[in-house]
Amino acid sequence: MAAAQLATWMLEREARAMLARLDRVKPFAVQETMLPAAALSPAAQTGIEQYLLRGRRTLRRRWAEYVVVVVFIAALVVALLLLTDVLETTAAKGDKPGAAETNP
Repeated sequence: MAAAQLATWMLEREARAMLARLDRVKPFAVQETMLPAAALSPAAQTGIEQYLLRGRRTLRRRWAEYVVVVVFIAALVVALLLLTDVLETTAAKGDKPGAAETNP
């Protein structure tokens, strides 16, 4: 169970680190060329920035979906491990799973 929790934690931390790196990306309009003649037109800069903005929004949305999936899968793994442990404990005692106990 510890391995599943560690894997989940590591995947979530890596996804958060990626999001932090995305937050540090400068807008394209902030970048300037050394030569004014090599600069892009304002319309081209606007188009590029809008394209990049859509990409960042899509990446953030997909990141949020990814984290939900990772946490859900981790919860399923933990539940399966706990169920396996219960079944093994029951089998070791010689009890049949689901059998009702009767006391005379």
